[in-house]
Amino acid sequence: MPGHEPSPVDVSLLRREAETAMQGSDYAGARVKWTEILTHSPSHGEALYLRALCAIEMHDQQQALDDLEAALKVLSPFADLYYYQGIARYFLDDLGGAMTCLNQAIALDSGHAPSLKAAGQLLAQSGHLQEAKQHFDRLLVLSPCASAFSDRAFVQRGLGDVANALIDADRALALEPDMPQAWQNRAAALHDLNHLQEAIEAFRMAADLQPDDAEAAQQVCFISRVICQWASLKQDDAHLIRRLQRPGPLNLSPFGLIPIADVSAESFADVTRRSAAQRMGPALHMPPLVDPQRFRQRKQLRIGYLSADFYEHATVRLIAGVIEKHHRERFAIYCYSYGQVCDDGTRRMAAISDVFRHLPQATDEALARQIAADDIDILIDLKGPTQHMRPGITARRPAPVIVNWLGFPGSFGHPRLADYLIGDPVATPLDHAPLYSETLALLPHCYQPNDRRHAIADRPSRQQAGLPETGLVFGNFNQTYKIDPHLFALWMRLLGEVPGSVLWQLESHPTALANLRQEAASAGIDPARIIAAPKLEQAAHLARLRLVDLALDTYPCNGHTTTSDALWAGVPVITCMGETFASRVAASILHCHGLAELVTTTSADYFALARELALTPSRLEAVRLTIERQRLESPLFDTAKFARDLEEVYRRIWDQQRQGLRSPIVISGQSEGD
Repeated sequence: MPGHEPSPVDVSLLRREAETAMQGSDYAGARVKWTEILTHSPSHGEALYLRALCAIEMHDQQQALDDLEAALKVLSPFADLYYYQGIARYFLDDLGGAMTCLNQAIALDSGHAPSLKAAGQLLAQSGHLQEAKQHFDRLLVLSPCASAFSDRAFVQRGLGDVANALIDADRALALEPDMPQAWQNRAAALHDLNHLQEAIEAFRMAADLQPDDAEAAQQVCFISRVICQWASLKQDDAHLIRRLQRPGPLNLSPFGLIPIADVSAESFADVTRRSAAQRMGPALHMPPLVDPQRFRQRKQLRIGYLSADFYEHATVRLIAGVIEKHHRERFAIYCYSYGQVCDDGTRRMAAISDVFRHLPQATDEALARQIAADDIDILIDLKGPTQHMRPGITARRPAPVIVNWLGFPGSFGHPRLADYLIGDPVATPLDHAPLYSETLALLPHCYQPNDRRHAIADRPSRQQAGLPETGLVFGNFNQTYKIDPHLFALWMRLLGEVPGSVLWQLESHPTALANLRQEAASAGIDPARIIAAPKLEQAAHLARLRLVDLALDTYPCNGHTTTSDALWAGVPVITCMGETFASRVAASILHCHGLAELVTTTSADYFALARELALTPSRLEAVRLTIERQRLESPLFDTAKFARDLEEVYRRIWDQQRQGLRSPIVISGQSEGD
């Protein structure tokens, strides 16, 4: 009859059947039994609670949350009840609500290990590292388990305490030798300590323990390139590519794939999309901090520049002159620095900005709210998915329009992270638009800015620079991870065919130089012909560049600032252009400087051009004269004109935003400089 309650014996039987099903991990069957109890007794608190646990296991988080909230009305509060409510809210992308529930669980039971762990992980994910560490400290006093040591290792590395991060990773592995995340945290700490060979082996262990995960496998390939350890690189690359071809999300940074020639432009675009969705997760679904239709009636358009690299870094060397040239009556310039370094470059950026905010300790949430409070119209992310990336800032949408420019040669992978990508007709032609989640906005010449006031010190002698007195000098001042083994073999062929020539290579890591010399010896070239170029401050570096006869660009990851530096110093650069953004940068720079004849599209043509220039002094000298003549005439080094073109991009972007439009932008280049 309606309203009839089952007898205690009936409920008892259903309960036993439900509990048996849960013990056997038959959560669907258990949920049916708990539902049957609740059909007859809707306020049965235990049934509500346990049905919620079944719903969580079945990924039905909303049902779980509904049941837990109903259970809270009839049961005395206990820590697990709030803990599972926090878990359900987390998977529903309610991160604030999840944290509140976990804190309630900890308030009821200060030693509730699951809540301490989950809260610590959530705090770490949201950038509150010091608070996360405090939770893991408390957890480890209660329960010194492997996962907690591993989690704390991750947090301590983020706080810059790499030595203790390594200790905690080793403690985790002592308790659980086959924990992939602990191996990954150990590898990352070893990398930060510059123990790169050990880092490779630790990442390899993590990769072997996670056949479906690509992040550790990617690190094996990337760090092997950093130190030019190529013995197993072909096999490692193939292994990584097979992992990338599996469907599903990818928890990795696409930056590490840039130097792999076998990763096509289409595959790279696919990886950026999948990795953005995986790495950003709930942040992609949060309500935006700023209404995209918010417009202000004011004289100046507020432009925000966001980066961790506002110090003596290539980003500042490239962009500072442009910021100085911005028309202040039409543009107000705000710079947001979240890097740890503060030096003369930082002070220069502060001096040339209308507002400069150096916030190295700010969380993603705090920095995003500051940008929103400053009422920025267009936010330019100068970093993207590179080292020290902070996509959690742009994911919160702190400005009506967000632009991807300069820091990363590729797409951010998700429309939430950026609306437009600033490129140019060579680096990012319009027919490549499907490779980008952003709408393309093309500058007329080259997307890369340059400061024509870069000082060049007095040129040293060859002896002072460590070069032989005679013989042609090939130069490569790109970082070693960009050197492809096949390309290096071509360079050794060049040395073999150009008597007395040497390769002047930037020394980024001692092991790399030793390995390159070993590769040279294997190719029949005297290892002494590979000459190390130590890192120097910029003016001195530009001065020594003038001793290079011919710069050899890398492929598939070109020299970026390296290429324009060479041209500023008067040095010819030859490049091979591919299909990815990173493999087209040098071509863009050379086209902009009127040197399209130095751009090739195959390795055979690259070798033939390098050989011809090296063996034909008159042609090489003619190229050098063209470079010098173009130095102050080409758009590449016309900082004022670049600023006007960039401002036209900003104006066109803002006009489209006001009209509710989104289409590619192509600037004609007719704007005038100062």
